Amino acid sequence: MKIKQLKLLSLIFILVAVNVQSQDVFHFRGMLLNNKKILSDAEIIVFEKEVITLTKKTSKIGKFSLNLDLDKDFVIEFKKEGFISKKINVSTFLPRNLEKSKYSTHLVVQLNPITSDYDPNTKVETVASYRFNEKGNFFDVDLEYSDTTILAQSALARIEQKRQAALNRVAKSIENLSVEDKEIIRKYFQEITDQADQVLFLAQEEAEGIVQFARLKSQDIIAEADVLTIVIPDNFDDLDDKKVVPKKVEAEMLGINDDDFRSREDIIRKENELKALRKNNQSLTNSLEISKGTLYLEEELYELARIKIENKKLNLRTREDSIELYQAMLLMNEKKQEIEQVKTLIARQEAELKAQNTLLLSGLFVFLLLVVVFFILFRNYQAKKRSNNELAKKNEEIKRKNSHIMDSINYAQTIQQAILPMNEMMEEYFDYFILFQPKDVVSGDFYWFSHRKDINRSFLAIVDCTGHGVPGAFMSMIGNQILNEIVNEKNITEPKDILSKLNSGIKIALMQEKTENNDGMDVCLCSLEKNEETNETKVIFAGAKRPLFTYRKAEKELELHKGTVKSIGGRRLRARAEKEFEQKELIFQQGDLIYLTTDGYVDQGNMKRKKFGRAKLMKVIREMSQLNLYDQQTILKRKLDEHQQESDQRDDITIFGVQL
Repeated sequence: MKIKQLKLLSLIFILVAVNVQSQDVFHFRGMLLNNKKILSDAEIIVFEKEVITLTKKTSKIGKFSLNLDLDKDFVIEFKKEGFISKKINVSTFLPRNLEKSKYSTHLVVQLNPITSDYDPNTKVETVASYRFNEKGNFFDVDLEYSDTTILAQSALARIEQKRQAALNRVAKSIENLSVEDKEIIRKYFQEITDQADQVLFLAQEEAEGIVQFARLKSQDIIAEADVLTIVIPDNFDDLDDKKVVPKKVEAEMLGINDDDFRSREDIIRKENELKALRKNNQSLTNSLEISKGTLYLEEELYELARIKIENKKLNLRTREDSIELYQAMLLMNEKKQEIEQVKTLIARQEAELKAQNTLLLSGLFVFLLLVVVFFILFRNYQAKKRSNNELAKKNEEIKRKNSHIMDSINYAQTIQQAILPMNEMMEEYFDYFILFQPKDVVSGDFYWFSHRKDINRSFLAIVDCTGHGVPGAFMSMIGNQILNEIVNEKNITEPKDILSKLNSGIKIALMQEKTENNDGMDVCLCSLEKNEETNETKVIFAGAKRPLFTYRKAEKELELHKGTVKSIGGRRLRARAEKEFEQKELIFQQGDLIYLTTDGYVDQGNMKRKKFGRAKLMKVIREMSQLNLYDQQTILKRKLDEHQQESDQRDDITIFGVQL
């Protein structure tokens, strides 16, 4: 009997109490339907003391889930466009003897569509109230049924009193009649009573249904509320479909021969299908087919019972017939509710199966997409791997060639340093420092020295060749060789004549009259002749676009002597090409200084691309001129580093300082 009551009550709500992890929270879950159809994207509004505390929407399969605090009163409104809104009261107050943990429920809520006569200004009223009983079970209080029960029972009691009074009056009125007359009247009265009973039954049917339903609501729900928490599972998959399979006793109560019903070919076939499905009930699809098969059996039995009851209505004769018919109709109502439950279950399973299929298709699509992406990435990886292998081979080849080139350049540096004058040679004739800082391994700058003992004169030059690196280094070797030939072999000793011969020699060596070659060099050249008697030194200076800085210690005077505006070698304009190199003769006292430089120092830029400049160099020379030569070299290097910072070196840098 409990199972039948539970199936009847499932049309109103489905309550599930499951173990949950959070404390002091009531998990209020459910499903929103309209005539067995799910209502997705419906709005759910939770009020606490007329203040909105939570809003949610139902899922694609009509589900909703709310977490409500315990020991509070809530009003929950369900709204969807095109449907009449519905409100319910939910009280989460627990009796004092219960712990505040692990409470949940599952409710099916029905919304009706808006009809043409619906007034949109109608206030949304609360249609049901739910609370916990003393055992901690959640149920529908439904006060409307309690009032209706009292009225229906009172009406039936008054009808029964009136019927009994009528029988008493008839019995009293025939007391003095003869036995034969009494028998005739009783027989006639019985026929009238039977007909009245038929009318009374039809009149009482609705009231009796209300009473019966209210009794189940007001008594069975509370009495059996502890059963509700364990019967219906959350996902419906575990619902035992055997509970709604027609039983032989129920068939007989409905006036149907169960053996005849079950001997039908379609019923036998359907039951065999159900047996086969139950043996392998491991998927949602199987559960759905079992539910559909069960629904078929229920609907067939219900249709036969409905026809039987219609026939009985036409052939009512006695009160017993009416009572039997009424009992059959009550069972029919129960069967109809069972059918509605199965239809709800099927709708739920179909929605879940559709969602599962959608998820499966989405997963399959994502998998195929991943396969395609993986294939593309794999092909790209293979192509990149082949390309990397080829690049690795080429890099190895480049590395090997670079190694050979660097070995050659390093060896060229050794050769270039070998042609530079040796320190011991120069230290014999004067004190000096050299700031020599090539931009690359080999340099386009070089310094040259030669001493002619026969005339007691020393020759000193700083040369800046076109370019830097390997091309400049080649030019430096050519220039060094030609200078040695001019001074040491051809005995040319005047600086201006040395520059003229160097200019001719470079043009011949590079065949600049016949080719497009335009390389050349800028030179600062001095001859130094010391008078041992007076300790004076005669300096003859000639420059090819390079100046000479001199500092006289006695006068503390820094002078700049410009060279001739003409380079060595290269293809020049006729006027500049025919111009002769000039020279200056200067006399210095012991301790005076001369500085020969290339343009690399003054042209070096900083992070803002600003050059060091000639004026700044002259200022540095003035400030350091009283210091020893080693300190002067250190200062020049430090000033350059402070100016240059992180910027790249632009050109070869050479400064030759000599103390006379």
